[in-house]
Amino acid sequence: MKLTASDWINVIGWFASFILGTISATLVQNYFKQRRIVSWSVVGESDIITDKAFSSFNVPVKIFINNQEETSISIVKIRIVNSGNTEINQVTIQMNFGNNATVYGGEFSGKLGVYRNHLRLNQTGNIADIEIDYINPSQYFDVDFYVGKYIIGEVEADMAKPGVKLKQYIMLNEEFLHEFLSDLNLPFPFNLSYVIMRKLILRIKN
Repeated sequence: MKLTASDWINVIGWFASFILGTISATLVQNYFKQRRIVSWSVVGESDIITDKAFSSFNVPVKIFINNQEETSISIVKIRIVNSGNTEINQVTIQMNFGNNATVYGGEFSGKLGVYRNHLRLNQTGNIADIEIDYINPSQYFDVDFYVGKYIIGEVEADMAKPGVKLKQYIMLNEEFLHEFLSDLNLPFPFNLSYVIMRKLILRIKN
């Protein structure tokens, strides 16, 4: 039996409809599939006391915290985000600030309101645990850690929760972006793109 042109059109149409339907069903399924992801990022690192801070004094100056002598203290700001699409309950994230570091404490920063009651911090040595009762989709909070002998970049996170993934993301830093792109002396229209990116970062930060 020889197929006519209209028959071929029907066959092709049916095949195309089948393919599109399969793709659409897959996309819809993936869209509504629960994604349980906790993301973290270092959004700030600054030294408040360094070993060179008192080098100009004629007398030796020593700093003791909890009866332990320290030569440097840094503030490390960590951001925790629920980057999935469903609520995540009862999760603990462990932050490791390096073998030589000591965590002296931390505090939750930002306007958290009563949500602060559902967050807790515990620290021992170079380890700090962030205990979270729950965190909603797209919700985030920051933690300012006070760390002795911290080396920039030496911080890692770990977590064990069935069905929940832990991911690290890079938070764009406005000052770094400004210095980097300014040194490039970009011509138009690239300098315009830089201005747009900087405004976008400021909007995200605020």
